[in-house]
Amino acid sequence: MPAEREHLTEYAQQVGVDHALFDACLASRKKEAVVRRDQEEGRRVGVQATPTIVLGPTVRDSDAISAATVIVGIHPFEDYRDAIEQLLHRSP
Repeated sequence: MPAEREHLTEYAQQVGVDHALFDACLASRKKEAVVRRDQEEGRRVGVQATPTIVLGPTVRDSDAISAATVIVGIHPFEDYRDAIEQLLHRSP
C-alpha cells in the first residue's frame, strides 16, 4: 500500500470512518476523477496549503468557483463569518 494511502486510512480510522467502506471506496477509484478535478480547481485558484478555504460565487453553468476570498490556515470562526458576510453584501 502506498504511503499516501496508508496515511488516508489512518486519518479515516482516527475520525471514526467505517474501515471496510473506506477501503472499498479507495479500491474502487470511483471518486478519483472528482478528487483530481477538485485538486486542479484548487491549484487554479492558488491553493498551496491545507487548510485553504475558497469563498466566492460559482461560475455560470459550471461547478467552478470565481475565487473572491481565499483564507489560508486555521482562523477563528469570526474570520470566516466576516468574509462570508462581505461576499453576501457585495454588489454583483
